[in-house]
Amino acid sequence: MTNKLLLDAGLRVSGVFAGNYSGIIPEPRLRLAYDPDGIISPHINYVRLSQFDHSVEGTNAGLRSMLWLPVSKEFGPEVSEVISAGFQGQIKKQFLWSLDAYYKRIKGMLDYKSGASFVYDTTFVELLDVIE
Repeated sequence: MTNKLLLDAGLRVSGVFAGNYSGIIPEPRLRLAYDPDGIISPHINYVRLSQFDHSVEGTNAGLRSMLWLPVSKEFGPEVSEVISAGFQGQIKKQFLWSLDAYYKRIKGMLDYKSGASFVYDTTFVELLDVIE
């Protein structure tokens, strides 16, 4: 943009065609930084990420269980958006440091329904809830 204001942008397209589900999700990435030719440079970032398999953890009869499920028409992909901001600097032009804070929002995460049991329930649709 200018010699002091920097903009980096990119786009990744992620998709899946599996069984009864197909979908394509654009994943933009943006970074805006200000470089004042000083010691400290502020920046802000945005990124969208998608995952087409779900990891679900729980306990059943006192035993921990972990289940990996692919996307389906009942449970779509997990999509997260991350916004971060921070400062970056150099020490004696030999070391680079960064201090960032971030906010992350996740949609489509799966969790076991309260009281769900592998012993009595027969399908994953009956066992799981989508967390929005």
